[in-house]
Amino acid sequence: MNGETAREECDQCVMFIDNSNIFIEGQKYYASAQCLNLRVPQDPRCRIDIGKLVNLALRGRTLQHGSLYGSEPPALDTMLRKIRDRGLNVEVFKKNFKGKEKEVDPAMSIDAIAYAYESQARKCTVIIIAGDRDYCPLVRMLLKKKREWKVELVAWENSISTQLKAIKRANFEIITLESLLGEHVDSCCFVEARWRTELYPIPRNRTIILSFKEPLISTQASIADKQQVNKRLKQYAEEITEITRIPCCYHLCNWGPNIGRLVCIIAYNWVKDDTGGSRIDFFSNM
Repeated sequence: MNGETAREECDQCVMFIDNSNIFIEGQKYYASAQCLNLRVPQDPRCRIDIGKLVNLALRGRTLQHGSLYGSEPPALDTMLRKIRDRGLNVEVFKKNFKGKEKEVDPAMSIDAIAYAYESQARKCTVIIIAGDRDYCPLVRMLLKKKREWKVELVAWENSISTQLKAIKRANFEIITLESLLGEHVDSCCFVEARWRTELYPIPRNRTIILSFKEPLISTQASIADKQQVNKRLKQYAEEITEITRIPCCYHLCNWGPNIGRLVCIIAYNWVKDDTGGSRIDFFSNM
C-alpha cells in the first residue's frame, strides 16, 4: 500500500450523532456566547446547524457513513429532511411522559458496534458527537475491536466523564464542542425566533406579551405577502432581544379578535437558584 492510499484510508470517517444530547447544552452555549447568560441560562430559540457541525468535525476528511439519532417532534421534519439529503441516516424515537428518549443511547451504540464488526476497512476514524456520559462502553469496545482505527469523541466539556478522560490511547481523542464551534458559533448556531403555537401553547401567566394595535396583514393576503411579514416579525423579535438581552419570540395571531396582530413573546419561569434566591429560566422547547 503506497503512502497516498494509506493517507486516504485514514481520511475515511464514519459519524454517529446523538442530536438530543447536544440540543439544550447548545442553547446554553449560545446564550453565553451572546452574553445573554447575564440574564438567562439558555436561549430556547437557538438551533445548531447539524450540517455545518458535521463539516467542522470532519475537518476536510471524507464521510463514508453517518447516522443521527433524536426525537421525532413535527417541528424537526424540515431539518431532518435536510440532514437526510446530506447523506446521513436519521433515526427518530418517541419521547416518554418525562420528555426523554431512552432508546437513543442504546440504538446509537448498537449501530456503531455493528458497523465496526461488519466493516473490512483496515483504518477508519469513528467520530461520536454526543453530550452524554453513557458512551464510555462504546468507546472502549471500538478501541478494543478495531485497534488500528481512531475514535474521536466530540462533546460538551461538562458532559465528558472522568472515565472517558481516563482513557489514554494514541488513537483516541476528545474534542470539546466549545472549541470546535469557537469562532464558528454565528455560522453554526441560528435563531428560530418563532413560538410554535401548533406544538406548544402560549403559557399563561408566564409571558410578557407585546402586540401592535392594528393588524399587520389581512386573512386574504398572498403567500408572498405573508412571507414578507414573517421576515419583518422575526427582525422585530431579534431587535427586542438585542435591546433587552432577553430572548424574544414572535407569534402572528390567526384567530379571534386579534387575528393578524403581531404578538412578541418573552416567556419565562421563575426558579430557585443555588443561593436561595430566584432567577428567570426560559422554556427549552419552542
